[in-house]
Parts: sequence; C-alpha cells; structure tokens
Amino acid sequence: MEVGDNEFQKANNGELRPQSQVLERPEVNWLNGLKDRFTRKFKKEIRGGLPKIKIDIFYSPHGSAEDVYGLKDQFQKCDIYLPETFGWKPDFLNTLRGLSNGNVTPEMALQVWGDTNNPYFYSRDKEFFKIIYKSKKPIAFIDIPDSHSLVMREKENKIPKIHFGSNFGQAIDSIRGYIEKAADMQEERETYMLDQLQPQIQELLKTHPELRGKQEINTLVSIGVAHTLLYRYLKEDYQTTRKFSKMPMIFRYTEEALRRHMFNKPADDDLFARIATEWSLFKAHRNIIDTLTNDSLKKAIAIRRLISRFSFDELKDMFEEARDINEWANMFVERAKERVKVPTPVK
Repeated sequence: MEVGDNEFQKANNGELRPQSQVLERPEVNWLNGLKDRFTRKFKKEIRGGLPKIKIDIFYSPHGSAEDVYGLKDQFQKCDIYLPETFGWKPDFLNTLRGLSNGNVTPEMALQVWGDTNNPYFYSRDKEFFKIIYKSKKPIAFIDIPDSHSLVMREKENKIPKIHFGSNFGQAIDSIRGYIEKAADMQEERETYMLDQLQPQIQELLKTHPELRGKQEINTLVSIGVAHTLLYRYLKEDYQTTRKFSKMPMIFRYTEEALRRHMFNKPADDDLFARIATEWSLFKAHRNIIDTLTNDSLKKAIAIRRLISRFSFDELKDMFEEARDINEWANMFVERAKERVKVPTPVK
C-alpha cells in the first residue's frame, strides 16, 4: 500500500484536515558528511596491502526462526561474518566465537542468551546459533556496543502511550516525534557501522592469518531491512551485493515510516494513524496476531490488509470514541467483521 503525498495538518479548531504541504524535515547533511569521511578513510587505507574485500549484505526481519532460514546459504559462503547486534556486550561476542569454534554448543548459548519470554525470538535464536555452530567462521561486530551513549538514548525514546477518548491529533504528533528520533538514531548507527567496518576486518586479519593469504575475502553483513542505505555507500568502494530473505519485502507501517524519514521522503498523518492502530492491535491482540503465522513478512501483510480496510477518519473516530484500549479493541474487531472477515492464518 502506497501512502499518499498529502500531509494532514491541524486546522485552527483542532480538527485534522488534508493539505498539500508535507512533513518538513531539515536537509540531510549527515549523508554527505558520512560519504566524504567514508571515502577519504577507506580509499586511503583499504588498498594498503589488504586482500580484496567483497561485501554481501543479507537483509531480513528478526521476528522468528523463519526469518533466519535464508541466512544459512549466505553464511556458508562467507569468510568473515558481521551480524547486526545493537547494544552488544563482550560476553555475547565471545559466545558467538565459541559457537563458531565448537567450544560452545547452541544449547549452552540458549541458556544464557535465548529469549525465553518470547517463543518466536527463542526459535530465532536457536536457529541462528545452529547456523554458526562449528562453522569456524571469524566473527566481529561493527554495531553499536552496550557502552555507547546511543544505547541509552534509544531506551529513552519510548513508544508513546495512546490516550483513548482524547484528541487524536495529539497521538499523531507524539508518534511523529517518536519516529523522527528513532530514524535519526538509526542514521547515526549506520555511520558508526561504516566507520567500524575496516578496523574490525583488520583485527580479524591479525587473529586469523589464514585470511591474509586469500586474494579476496567474502564478508557477510546480516542486518534488518531498514538499513538499505548501507548498501548504497558500501558499493561505491567495494564489490557489494545484497539479498533479501524474501521478495517482495512488505513492511509494517512502523517500519515504513522509519524508512521514509531516513530517505527524506514525506510521511503523512494517514500513515501515523495506521501506526497507532498497528501498535494498539499488537498490545490488545498480540496472542491472536502471533497465531496468524510465524513468518514476519506474512504477518505484516495480514496486519496491513486488516488496517487498510479503514479510512483515516474511521480510525480517528474509533480512537476518540473509545475510553480505553479494551473498548477500542472490541470496537475495532466488530467493525472489521462488518466489512471483512478477521484474517485467517497466512499459508
């Protein structure tokens, strides 16, 4: 579903009305600075006696084991593996390296790092650890470590609470602010990853001398689908390929808004209204949603298919009529039944 180009702005009486003006965002100067810094550093240093570096990027969601399956083939071909690990701790890096060497089993890793509170994340972790086990692949992190200030700032940028029965425009504004901060932090994170790429490869060359004898080193970066800007800049200085876990990739409304902000594209109030609905559905009906499918892509399709049945005004009216999330959830389901059956499991 494509989001329209019109921005819904507040009129003087507090109502929302469509206008042609889109959400303004300051010029994205960080991209030019990142590019200049990246180009100066890498063109000077990467040629200095190192093997040729080839980058493969594997893009996928992180919701369940099904999102990891496509990683296995890419992993088997790589010489170096750089997984996405926001807020990582040294113990986790040591665990992954122990898995690769065979000194740590997947069961041992799951006892410490498996997310037992979420069966889908636990199945994802289990499959991930199995892929790495006894592979002998050198592993490093280029992502933000736990000690970085961005970790705390990310925690402080909390998903805003939806106040039912109040002016829906306030909810829209709070969601917009959250998305803008979240997207700006993702951009800062990508800058950090690009700066860390070569130093981490150099460190692995020191500890794995067998790599230095290769004419070409295949480096696999596995990361979420929001970070497609990495491919744009890496391919300027490396032979770089990218693969998505599934195509076409369908994003949840929250992910779509993040990407729009990162790519300096407009996001209107219609999109933010759907984000508010998406969040509320997950909070009120998480058990139902999780039974639809284990596949993150199919789950995103099912949710968007349901929410897309409602117009902006209909979504707004439900939020302002309901006194709390339970009343809203019942109202949403009943009105959804009036126009379309509640989504059945996606096969």
